[in-house]
Amino acid sequence: MENYISIEQVLENLDKSVVCKTKSSLLPGIILLVAGIILIILPNVVSLSSNSVIPSFIFISGMIITILGIFKTFFRKNFFVATSNNQKLKSFDLNFEAAERENLIRMCTNSKITNIHSLKRATSNGLRLHFMCTDDLSICFSQVIGYVPFDDVAFTEPIRNTLNEAEYLKKLLSYV
Repeated sequence: MENYISIEQVLENLDKSVVCKTKSSLLPGIILLVAGIILIILPNVVSLSSNSVIPSFIFISGMIITILGIFKTFFRKNFFVATSNNQKLKSFDLNFEAAERENLIRMCTNSKITNIHSLKRATSNGLRLHFMCTDDLSICFSQVIGYVPFDDVAFTEPIRNTLNEAEYLKKLLSYV
């Protein structure tokens, strides 16, 4: 079986003037960290009854918020953005019956994506047409991916779709 690169690898190798890979903002994580530290310090600064449960509750909630802030700061999501219009590329999947594998591969490689409606759809992700596109569909890539035990395997190279093909794929997605 051949090894094909993924859509994400193609997007990473595109020119930075077309698509760039970015991370989510640091700001929410930093805000959570500061709020958590303030809540940890608050029971010591404000005089509260030592017999009360409130100081312990404030301290524990401060610890939880601080831990969430640490995770949010250091584990941020990566995503792709089209530099021409500053739109995120979103990922979508259309699931098909496993028996339709050869037909789906043939239709995708021969640029006959508009004939995909004739293939049998499925609810599981055994065989799927994975595509990533912007909201205005100016950039759209698709690829046939199948589930082979314990791993997802690409059956085709990523294909850059035309505007008409991208509109058709989005329309098919809305019928699911």
